[in-house]
Amino acid sequence: MRRDRQRHDWSSSLLEDRRASGGLRPLTPSKAARIYTRSMMIVALMGLFHSIYYVLSLEFGVLSDAWVIAREWPRLLIRSLAGAALAVSVALRLKVSIDRKQLARFWRGFSSAATLLLLVTIIAVLLGEALCHPLLRLFNSGKDDAVIEMAAPSARILLVQTVFLFPAAMAAGTLTGTRLFHRVMIPVSSIFVVAQVCFVVLTKNTPVQLTGVSLVLLFCAALLSMILLFLAKRVLHWRIMIDTRDPMYRQFMRLAVPVMVAAALFQLNVLFDIAFVGKSIGAVTVLDQSISVGRFLLMAFVFPVAGVMMPVLTQLFDEKRYSRARTLLTRAMRRSLYIITPYSIILAVMPEDTAVVLFQWNGALSEAALSVEAALMRLYALPLLLATILIVYCHAFLARRMTRMLLLAGVIAAVAHPLLSQLFIQRLEFGIRGIPIALSGTLFLLVIVMVVLYRIYLREARFRKLLPFVIRLAISALAACVVLIAINTLPIWSEHKAWQILIYLGKCLVTLLTYYVTGIVLRFRETLDTQSVWRERLKLGPVRGGDLPFPGQKHPMTQSIQSRRRPFWRRSRRR
Repeated sequence: MRRDRQRHDWSSSLLEDRRASGGLRPLTPSKAARIYTRSMMIVALMGLFHSIYYVLSLEFGVLSDAWVIAREWPRLLIRSLAGAALAVSVALRLKVSIDRKQLARFWRGFSSAATLLLLVTIIAVLLGEALCHPLLRLFNSGKDDAVIEMAAPSARILLVQTVFLFPAAMAAGTLTGTRLFHRVMIPVSSIFVVAQVCFVVLTKNTPVQLTGVSLVLLFCAALLSMILLFLAKRVLHWRIMIDTRDPMYRQFMRLAVPVMVAAALFQLNVLFDIAFVGKSIGAVTVLDQSISVGRFLLMAFVFPVAGVMMPVLTQLFDEKRYSRARTLLTRAMRRSLYIITPYSIILAVMPEDTAVVLFQWNGALSEAALSVEAALMRLYALPLLLATILIVYCHAFLARRMTRMLLLAGVIAAVAHPLLSQLFIQRLEFGIRGIPIALSGTLFLLVIVMVVLYRIYLREARFRKLLPFVIRLAISALAACVVLIAINTLPIWSEHKAWQILIYLGKCLVTLLTYYVTGIVLRFRETLDTQSVWRERLKLGPVRGGDLPFPGQKHPMTQSIQSRRRPFWRRSRRR
């Protein structure tokens, strides 16, 4: 009886998703996870490639600093009014309306909210165009006038991207809420590739003209908006109207506004970092390149794990299946930390080799700039681990639709990070190295706040015991760190770029193998999962003991078909 009821609920939910998606077939969770993971990897690779190439094409110094400033300032509006925060809010509210069969009410409230936010976006862009030059001078008062003069025209052009990316975010949120993930991620990753190709071609011919590059990126944003609107024409029902008394409008704004403000506050910290760098030419570029490695690792490995977890976790929270939610959250946290830890060790032990292999092409950087980048990369190793924990907690609060917690995190970061930066940069005279130290302190404070709030407001879905995992992770990381330090002391290096890359990859491979083998010896669950995936791809047998329960869990969340015992009355009789 109960099984028939669950089957009926699942089939009715699938039917509602099919109706909401305009008759299109929604993706299964496994296919959506594969597409999302691969697309995020492509986006992360394009971001890392851009961080490497713009210094080669624009030359290290005034042009590269101007491009970083011109690129980061428009992101304050893009991430708050037309970024992933808006798309996630639309997807969460739409999924709830589909489950509750309130689509007609949702589209009315959504239309009012979207129309009002579009007006706010247009007004913000117009104000940004008018105040762009004074704001750039105010926040970068100590920098060279040539940098500001080159950055201002490009920043004005890139600000217009917000108008095109706003409907793109609306369409992306609608497609995500109706489980049509492939119609979002494939165009987004493709546009990133096209934008980087255009950047390479334009800067190769006319490297001094930043405005031409900005116009092409603006065209790419407009193209992405048209593609997503075309793909969402059967699921996006947006009418131009404003009704602020509509209850669904108020629910949507209570969900979306805290996330959008939090995104703006986190981006504001990036602008503060650029302002705190100082007067020296090239310092902004050095800071941006040192951050880009950590940004690549988070986007390529941590965000896919947390993003795949969030829709499933939302459904488990709505169904009040807290035991499954605890297991899923614990698995996501363990997997994220397990993946990111060896790369954090590599950044901490081999920052000089990493800086040379990634960013030193044809003598683009001076020796002083390389040494500063290496020091910053080493200091960014700890924030990488803290950011991983914070991202998983933020996705857990998003899955529960508790967006005010993200707003609180943004406010704390906007207050604590500038104060700590002033303390370490000016008072303690650490210079540019004080920025990652201040970031470590800010992230540590945010992690403590998120842990306390999660234990208070989501106690029924708290994490399972993580102490055994942390002990095994520390042992595996220590073994990998010792091996990498030993290898790094060997006088193995070359002046040729190809040999440098091969030697660096060899050291990284030995470190990862040590980390992996230590995990197998310790019967590390995540290592056994990795081993089972590779054995499945190589057509080998299953791993014994790879389906272990978490501490405090009676049974594992999933069981392999080979490990299930058949009922007595279904067993085949042996003669």
